[in-house]
Amino acid sequence: MSRGPRFPDVAIALPGWIAELLPPAETRFADDEERMALVVELSRENLRQGTGGPFAAAVFDGSSGRLLAPGVNLVEPAGCSVAH
Repeated sequence: MSRGPRFPDVAIALPGWIAELLPPAETRFADDEERMALVVELSRENLRQGTGGPFAAAVFDGSSGRLLAPGVNLVEPAGCSVAH
């Protein structure tokens, strides 16, 4: 018995260059300025690499300052507005 509608999984991979640009996973970003510096660097590199527009975001653990997830705009290369 179905408990509701089924939805397809959606997966959008980040560009490979992101792994090379990020510091080691144990890196702690001390404050908002350090965190935003990473986001700005991601947005600039996204434009330089031609993998999307100059837009980026990041999610950090508020207490430890550890990067949880980076993100860049992939609307154009993915052809999907969900990748914004």
